Amino acid sequence: MKKILLSLLLFVLWPSTLFSDVIPENSHYVDRYVYITNISAFSDIVLIGYITGPAFEKYDVYIVEERESLHKGYKFNRLALFALKKSVLERAGGIEHINFTELTEKFPPADIIQPGGEYVTNANPLESEYYYYSIQAVTETALTLKLDKRVLTYNDGSSDRIITY
Repeated sequence: MKKILLSLLLFVLWPSTLFSDVIPENSHYVDRYVYITNISAFSDIVLIGYITGPAFEKYDVYIVEERESLHKGYKFNRLALFALKKSVLERAGGIEHINFTELTEKFPPADIIQPGGEYVTNANPLESEYYYYSIQAVTETALTLKLDKRVLTYNDGSSDRIITY
């Protein structure tokens, strides 16, 4: 009976350890938020978040909204961006009907600062980072982004630091 209970307990707890993170000693997590600020200025395109990594068999995609932080899920995933014409998305019948594997072979997606976060030593009072990108150009083969601003917030009462590029 004890063997059965122990086996059951291990079966229930073991999968949760596969994705667990160990926080390094004397450190804290810094949140990183990434925004695209001018999507509405490009009314004929749809910005697509393209996620690959160990949490997906192939990939995952989502439509990027202007006022929402980008996301990639699990920290070892990778996020890139595509700009598609709205007409292409409509003709395909939605985002789920587009083969992004083929698309990435023809048109490499735009890389950006990865959302999510990281651990820093407790001696560093950084609490969160905010990155603000703007779309500079969209062509048939490329999406060009520019990092406009970075805002750093701190957990020690220091004023936010705003860096413009």
